[in-house]
Amino acid sequence: MNLITRLFILLIIPLFQKVIFCQHLSSYDFSKSPDQFKLSSELREISGLTIKGNKLFTHEDEKGNIYQIDPATGNIIKKFRLGKKAVHNDFEGIAAAGKKLFLISSKGEIYLFYEQKNNTYSKYTKINTPLSGKNDVEGLCFDPSTYSLLIACKGDPGKDYEGFKAVYSFDIASRKLNNKPRFLISLDELQKQFGIKRFSPSGIERDPKTGSFFVLSSNEKYIVEISPEGKLIYAVKLKHKYHNQPEGIAITSDSQIFISDEGGKGEGTLSKYYLK
Repeated sequence: MNLITRLFILLIIPLFQKVIFCQHLSSYDFSKSPDQFKLSSELREISGLTIKGNKLFTHEDEKGNIYQIDPATGNIIKKFRLGKKAVHNDFEGIAAAGKKLFLISSKGEIYLFYEQKNNTYSKYTKINTPLSGKNDVEGLCFDPSTYSLLIACKGDPGKDYEGFKAVYSFDIASRKLNNKPRFLISLDELQKQFGIKRFSPSGIERDPKTGSFFVLSSNEKYIVEISPEGKLIYAVKLKHKYHNQPEGIAITSDSQIFISDEGGKGEGTLSKYYLK
């Protein structure tokens, strides 16, 4: 192996890999219309999304009803609930970690449960965290690299974190929340770098290809990409005509992005985006 080849391997290839990593969100074409499906009236108030294996799951906003939906049509495949009588709460996010499924409320209450057959119910374990309605939790995702749940807060980021939006980490094994945020998203930096004036996280998902995180905001309808270290990488604005109120985001192993929107006075929708 000659000197030039060695230098290429040592210097150029890692730089190229870094560029690919840092620009994954920009590899999607959000200027084109997505594949979009109108959902059943049951899902007018659709909220979070998650991928479990090759299955796409979502949930309602006010009841612990869990739906598996067909990613090719948006049709409901099956429905089950938490408890014999569906639990009522302000549910804002869902995440899958292996066989485990989790729901989270706006007050930071976590519900651990398992997938069930159609029209049945799952027993569940409720886990309280130090978070509260003041934090206004909106997003939940699984981070396999730390075996934790990441919790995106729309409201109060915590003491001493004014001017930021916080993403906290919940350790699944110990069932404890880290009191310090995993990420702090600077509102000032969002405006300086991307012109985002109002950013309120409504969903979060880990990109299985790069390990970075996509944070969805329903206010100005943006997706922001953040590195595993918490650095801002990229942002893209979603078109208003396709997104009424984006609430949930999920990414498949082959890099398809799904976004769920509440319907307001109409139907909820499921949108699908592809790499360029």
